[in-house]
Amino acid sequence: MNLIDDWKKAHRYWSIRLNSAGIALMGFAGFVSEAWNSMPSDLRQAVPYAQGVATALFVLGLVARVVKQKGPDDAD
Repeated sequence: MNLIDDWKKAHRYWSIRLNSAGIALMGFAGFVSEAWNSMPSDLRQAVPYAQGVATALFVLGLVARVVKQKGPDDAD
């Protein structure tokens, strides 16, 4: 296994950004699970479920990895 040539600039790839957001969201969801369970049910229904959003971000990360995007040396 070898790293890609421009691994130091990998943060510019959308797949990395989306997967990082998914990881952060899943960590945050675990942190607030007790608060979530103590909320009234009508309020819980008004807030989107974090697990589904995190899963969607991981799926979008997979899609973003195969879509042609600017190289890490290109301007944003």
